[in-house]
Amino acid sequence: MVNDAIARSQWCLFVIAALLATATATGCSMHPHHIVAHYDSPADHVDWMPPCTPERPLPQTGFCRGTGHSTTPTTLTGDWQGVSEYAYGWLALPSGVTFTDNLETFTGTVAGCGSGSMTYWMHAREDEHGNISAEWSIVDGFGGGDLTRARGHGTLTGVFREHDLTSSGEFRGWIHCRAR
Repeated sequence: MVNDAIARSQWCLFVIAALLATATATGCSMHPHHIVAHYDSPADHVDWMPPCTPERPLPQTGFCRGTGHSTTPTTLTGDWQGVSEYAYGWLALPSGVTFTDNLETFTGTVAGCGSGSMTYWMHAREDEHGNISAEWSIVDGFGGGDLTRARGHGTLTGVFREHDLTSSGEFRGWIHCRAR
């Protein structure tokens, strides 16, 4: 009885080792790729909630809030070649500091990974001068093509121009994808 249990355990270990070896040999392993990509975003569509308006985007007290989304796809160049579209919610304080949470989908090519689409969330802070600092992370299960199983995270730095609602900046980070 004990010998049967040991034999089954050894057999299970052999099967697991064989599966791992096969997965690695067939290119199922994930490899990290450092990325740097520049973006230029056309004007966003932004909605303000009362009491704030486009003419009075900052509150005297309390906070302003609203939503926004891309009106035209944003172009990305560098290690990401393609376009992205997004939607976000925002909250602005009397100091001029604004916090946003974005959900964004990129469609195009990622260097070393291939072509397809991937969705990521982003949490950002914009200072009173429009300087943006953000963290992003790919959402599992929302990819397509070669990027179906992509995983990754990183930072974004940029500038939001309040006068025309455009922005530009740079993504940096790591993407793990299937070896090509």
